[in-house]
Order: sequence, then C-alpha cells, then structure tokens
Amino acid sequence: MANATSGASPEVGRGAANTQSAAFYALQMLDRGRQLGYRGTTLACRESHLRLHILPLVGARKASSLTRSDSLALLDHLRSQSRLRSPNSILGVFRTWRALLWQMRDADVPLPANILSRVGLPQQRRPGGPLFCTDKVAEVAASMRGAAPRYEISIWLAACAGLRIGEVLGLTWNNIDLEQNRLSVTQQLFNREIRKLKTRASYATLPVDRFLVDKLQEHRERFSADSVNPRYRTSGNGSTPQGDWVILNSWGRPLRNNYFYKCWNSALPTASLPSRVPFHGLRHYYISILAESGKYSPTTIQALARHGCLKSTLSYMHLLDDPDVKGVNVFSTALG
Repeated sequence: MANATSGASPEVGRGAANTQSAAFYALQMLDRGRQLGYRGTTLACRESHLRLHILPLVGARKASSLTRSDSLALLDHLRSQSRLRSPNSILGVFRTWRALLWQMRDADVPLPANILSRVGLPQQRRPGGPLFCTDKVAEVAASMRGAAPRYEISIWLAACAGLRIGEVLGLTWNNIDLEQNRLSVTQQLFNREIRKLKTRASYATLPVDRFLVDKLQEHRERFSADSVNPRYRTSGNGSTPQGDWVILNSWGRPLRNNYFYKCWNSALPTASLPSRVPFHGLRHYYISILAESGKYSPTTIQALARHGCLKSTLSYMHLLDDPDVKGVNVFSTALG
C-alpha cells in the first residue's frame, strides 16, 4: 500500500474530494503518518486494519458516499471475525476507521455528521488484575528454561522490570549496571530492526531488584556472545544490527519477534496456562506487585512503569500512600 501513494496529490480540492475513493484517503492517511514520524508498529497496525477489514468493504467506494450505515456494517463484519477475539481488537480496528474518516474530513470530503454516532461499540476490556500470579511466573520461567533456556531471562526482565517484548529484545549489556542495580531502556527491536520506544516516558533508567540482577549475571555467564559456537557465530549483515545484545539466538544474532513468540507459546502449556496468553501480561504482573507491596506511591509506580500518564498506571492498581522510592526489592520477596 505504501508505494501506491506516489502521484497522489497531498491537497485535494472540494470538487476532487467528491470523486476520490476511500482507498485513496487510506493511502493518504498512511503517508501522512510517515511524514509525522508515527512509530513503525502504529503504521503497520493501521495498514493491517485497512488491508484486512476496512478496504475490502469500502475501498472502491467514493468517500463522499459513506454513511453511518457503513460504520454499522464494519462493526458487524468485525464481530463476525473469529480472529478478533476480544472487544479491544474490534476497538483497535474501529479506531483506524475513525482516523480514516478524520483524514477525509480534513480533505473536505462531505461526510454525514452522524457517521460515527450511536454505533454500539463494544465496551473496552480493562485489566481487572494481573494475568499472572507469582506461582505462574515461576512456572512459565521454568517451562521456558526447559524449552528454550536462552530466552528464560525474557520472563524475568518483563516480570521484574516491566519491559515490553521489543524492549527485552533490544536490551544490550551496555544498558545494564550490575553493580548499581540499574537498567536503562533506550531502544527496542522489532524483527531485528532498531526502533524508537513507545513514548518519551518509555526512556528511563530504572532501579531493579537484586533478584533480577542475579538472574542477569547467571544468564550472562551461560549465554553471552562468547558462548555461541564459533561455527555458527555471525558478525551480522545489513539486516542484523550490531550490538552486545542480552538475548541472542544460537547463531549469535538478536531474535526475531515471531520466533520468540513461537518459543513463548510452546512454554505456556507446560505451565498450565491457556494458549496465546500475552507476554505483555508479565508487565501487568510487574505493576501489580509494585502496587500490592504498599511501598511505592502511584506516581512512583508510574515512573517505574514508564507510563506517559498516571491514568494508565492506576488502571492496574489501587491508590497507595508511600514515600519516594530508593530502590526496588519487592521481587526478591515475591520470587526469591
């Protein structure tokens, strides 16, 4: 879809706006997102929503012909898709639809004022608690240790430091101070491509529990770059970024996301967890343990969780009264 924007005028007059197709504005929306520097994952998600769900329904239609019934028809289509298993997935596609309509309105396409009104969106599912209890974190780590021991450390980085999967894969030893119990989050990897973090708040240097430091030291002793069989060691190529990565495959390269998820999903049944439990649930566990410890204030937990707003943090915790953080040591108690 991306290269189809070539030749499309960035400005569309009122007369032309009445004749252009919905697909034309979809391409404009993606192109504008690239110009504004949207994250690659955001653009990839929108492109997928458009290609799989929105454009097959309305792509060939004139944008000016769209009405509220099209919003309703899209929702009916999304509810009928078995792969969209949660209300949040449906809402994600509908947000792309809404962004597309905003793009059309910005280009003076005459759309009905009620095109998004009273369409009966599903209620967003809010996390009511951690997806993992302490026992399940330990079990899934043990399961990963048996199935793919090189990647066990990913469990502890998510559960004890709240790292997202891209941040786990993008972590280097230069980001870790094992003596001061500090960990800096500066980048993420998506299929071996270095990318910016989710928000500005995501960039931080965190105090971490000694439990996690011990796990990192153990991992480094067993699975550093020097431990890779020289027969398989590679120095990288144009598609493999250089770095002293914490997590390497047996060829000495950083992991691709799809391969990691293959290992993750294979570890779940042994831990008696449902299939396709999200890895992100370990981040929920991290925030919940910090909150339940009673040692940290909501704003401190927000900083440790690297959330851009306190509202995101509060959706996983109760309000707590607490002094400022000096270090993080609750995971030794929970998991040690």
